[in-house]
Amino acid sequence: NGVELVNRRGRFVLPQFPELGSLHRHVRKRCIIDGELIVGMGRKEDFELIKQRSLAKRPSTIQRLSKENPCTFVAVDILYSRDRLFTALSLDERQSILRETVSEDERLNTVRSIYGQGIAFFDAVRKEGLEGVIAKRRDSRYLMGNRTRDWTKIKNWLEDEFVICGYVPTDKAAGVSLVLGQYNKDGCFAFKGRVTLVIRREDY
Repeated sequence: NGVELVNRRGRFVLPQFPELGSLHRHVRKRCIIDGELIVGMGRKEDFELIKQRSLAKRPSTIQRLSKENPCTFVAVDILYSRDRLFTALSLDERQSILRETVSEDERLNTVRSIYGQGIAFFDAVRKEGLEGVIAKRRDSRYLMGNRTRDWTKIKNWLEDEFVICGYVPTDKAAGVSLVLGQYNKDGCFAFKGRVTLVIRREDY
């Protein structure tokens, strides 16, 4: 009779995304679903908008952003339902159960898989300037908290030149977050974001 939205750090984030409070109405049974939040159905600026939504604290700001940039939960896997844990089943089996469990609407989608056309699909993603794709073995299990070669993130690496404006210490050992800027076509200097630099012992 309700929704709990938890991020990868174990933080409950439904207060930041109130428009997702009715997701339970579109599942047939109590379940645990793994997924991604997107804004604007995967536009290139999706990540920055999600970050803005996640950091909002004031109720008035949260309500405004939920109307300006509503969020959609894209279900990519299912771990539990029907009083059963599905993590030992194959990806194909889990996705079949996921499609049986979830009914889609504008706030809840299920992932689409591409079979046998991975290279062509990645080329299309690269032309759009998107982040990349994830390739998964169809017989792979869901290994909670573990990285596995059965799931591979294939990134569309982009290169550009930036000016380092400063740095911010991070909570990682021997790490800093570099503040980056760039001159635009008009010659104006603009903030472009931050990137974490981790210095290993063998580097110095």
